[in-house]
Amino acid sequence: MSTERACAWTLGGLLDDAQFECLRREAQTVFRPFVEATGQVAFGMPALLIRATRRDA
Repeated sequence: MSTERACAWTLGGLLDDAQFECLRREAQTVFRPFVEATGQVAFGMPALLIRATRRDA
């Protein structure tokens, strides 16, 4: 698991170095069940697809 401190990210600029390291360590534990043999993180995610068509009056 790698991390970066992007300023646009929700927590950017709010966490100090120790907090950011704690977040990185906890993420490794939490995501472990979703890590595939390739090292990629994969999980199912529901999606809602909407299709609309315009009818001319």
